[in-house]
Amino acid sequence: MFCGVNAEASKYGFPADNVTGILERPHLGQAINMFRKINPGARSIAILGDDSPTMDATIAYCKTQKTPLPVTAFDQPSDFDAWKATVASYKGKVDAIVMQNYHTVKRSAGGEENMEPADVMRWTTENAGIPVIGLMTFNLELGSLCGIAEYGSEHGFMAASIAREMIQKGKTARDYPITKAKEGIVMLNLRQAEYLRIRVPYALIKTAKLIVKPERQASAR
Repeated sequence: MFCGVNAEASKYGFPADNVTGILERPHLGQAINMFRKINPGARSIAILGDDSPTMDATIAYCKTQKTPLPVTAFDQPSDFDAWKATVASYKGKVDAIVMQNYHTVKRSAGGEENMEPADVMRWTTENAGIPVIGLMTFNLELGSLCGIAEYGSEHGFMAASIAREMIQKGKTARDYPITKAKEGIVMLNLRQAEYLRIRVPYALIKTAKLIVKPERQASAR
């Protein structure tokens, strides 16, 4: 039983009679739909990530999906200067940037040292001038406006439930097709909404399970 696999299962020789599990797939369409509730006038988005095998798999999957808004760019700059230039190129062309991984962005072209992921996200959210939609929970903590993220607990619960049923009912892995998580976790950054001067509908706030509150609310607790 596996969970959290990014690439196609066939890359690892699955499906197999004795193996099943949960693939990790971004909730891209759901996340974009969430953003549309915040900005109904949005017309297009870009997907931006690092030049890594994880992001390669994410983008390959995203390219197969029908999305509520057109994705006009799939970019994977390898170094920080290229990253900044890519973000600058989005100005006036897209309404939001979808991000997941940015952990292997190099400090300089041809260099070996990676940027701190928090610094990459911080620069992006402070300079893009448009919202970032996150596909992982750590994106929210570092400044994305909103998103629906892969959630390890959901993967673990699904995998454990299948394993338990196998034991209780005497079934085998071949009885359970490889699948993916269905729900994800709704997340919202009200601090970033305030920074961008974006109004978030209260009905949407009520659905969020992970919320970053504005500074004044956080300090008042």
